[in-house]
Amino acid sequence: MQVEQSVVDGATVARVLADAAASDILVIGGRRSGQFWAAITGRIAERLVAHVTVPVVVVPEHWTPGEQAPVVMGVDGRTATAALTFAADRAERRGADLVLIRAWEPPTSISPFGRVYLARDSGHWEHESQLELDAAIRAVSAAHPDLRMRGELHQGTPADVLLRGEGTASMLVIGRRHRTALGAFLTGSVGEKLLHRGRSPVCVVPPVDHG
Repeated sequence: MQVEQSVVDGATVARVLADAAASDILVIGGRRSGQFWAAITGRIAERLVAHVTVPVVVVPEHWTPGEQAPVVMGVDGRTATAALTFAADRAERRGADLVLIRAWEPPTSISPFGRVYLARDSGHWEHESQLELDAAIRAVSAAHPDLRMRGELHQGTPADVLLRGEGTASMLVIGRRHRTALGAFLTGSVGEKLLHRGRSPVCVVPPVDHG
């Protein structure tokens, strides 16, 4: 493997985005120690993830890979084919298992006392979520028939479920649906929480540009 190093002038995000455009994948480090530096590196990561046109992996500080650790991916009814393909390819190349995780929550309504869960609809939403998970499993199995894979359905918010499910994952993969107008990576979203709180490398796969 050939490794090149370079020191360049200019704004960090703009320069990295320009170089990444000609690459297959972008890997950056995420710092957790020191409030100031953690905030700075965290915001840079969010801006890169929001605009980069290739998959970007954010590796947390002090992370060490485990042997044959699985690739974990969060899925829902809008999961892009590009993200599923990336996760399956990475798992297959590493000889690792692929774990597809679908989080679900019953719908809520607003009352004077806050958000209220409509428990009577829980069974319906759980069933619909299982169907979406099954569809993702079938799509991956069709393209990767020899890949070891399993699906998991858990009740809870997507970020919390994925953070619980990452365990000793070699990588946690999610799809990115769009860019925000101001360039911040979906502030308050699943992706932002995973970038800041995940213990494993988080890979965000952008949508395919059909333009």
